[in-house]
Amino acid sequence: MAKGPQPAIAASKLPALLRSLRQGDVISLGAVSLVGQGPSEALRDVPAPVASGPGELWSVTVESDVGWYVIVSQDCDIVRDVADEPCLLVSPLKYVSAERWSQLRHGPYSPMEFPYPDDKIGPTADGAKPVVDARFFTSVDKNALLEGSVATLRPLTGPQQERFQSWLGRRFARLAHDYDVEECVLRPAAAALLGYLKTAQKAQADGKAPTASGQVMLAAEEWFVGGTDKLISLHVITSTASVAATGTTVEVLESGRSFIEGKLRAKLPAGKGYGLSLNLWTLDAMPASTYRDLAEWTFEPPGDPLDV
Repeated sequence: MAKGPQPAIAASKLPALLRSLRQGDVISLGAVSLVGQGPSEALRDVPAPVASGPGELWSVTVESDVGWYVIVSQDCDIVRDVADEPCLLVSPLKYVSAERWSQLRHGPYSPMEFPYPDDKIGPTADGAKPVVDARFFTSVDKNALLEGSVATLRPLTGPQQERFQSWLGRRFARLAHDYDVEECVLRPAAAALLGYLKTAQKAQADGKAPTASGQVMLAAEEWFVGGTDKLISLHVITSTASVAATGTTVEVLESGRSFIEGKLRAKLPAGKGYGLSLNLWTLDAMPASTYRDLAEWTFEPPGDPLDV
């Protein structure tokens, strides 16, 4: 009979294993434990029915439908000795439709879901793609990584890891806008932009060229918002690679930007004094002074935007 690993030998491997991990890497173990009382939206993804009548206390475990969990602990906490930091904080990956994944990739920022690269954790047979579900977190004992059945993977490139770290930080430090700005300006604007994106996606699926406004949406990598309480400035960030992937030109993108800006201005409520501008940038062309004054555009639609 083969002998299992000796505890002392196994323990000696842990520091090196932890040094090989970074925030944004994935591990193939863990589950999200939830405790609640009464009916809850948190139970909608639980496969087995749970007694959740009024006043009833319940406890469930939600497993990732992808089989991987993303490390959200900071790098310094990952490598810290288990005596000081015994656990890793993880969040599950889940699958969403390719359309929803594309909306997260190109549309306004979501603080709840991060579109995870699908080249190493691939799409399903029906095209669904993975996202980090930041509505759920749990702790995993670092010593559990020594179990032979546990796998680790580093799917993120350096720039992708930086973007994930920035997104995770914004999850807990989001800039709040005035309620009227959210309701009268940002929410209608985001709904319109998602509409342009869906139209562009449909054109692509039908083998047609998207409109100029659609090409702006397909080239978008990040969205920012700035300005004042009355004069709102929206900023769409592209890259050389994202523009090349659409096969478009700077002139076409500028035409699309101008068209979208006019449509968004037309949606502003009359008599409230709001103004709006839409600015198109590549990140390397944006002045640092402008970048520092902007906030990532946080938009949480009322329900699933695919149902709109």
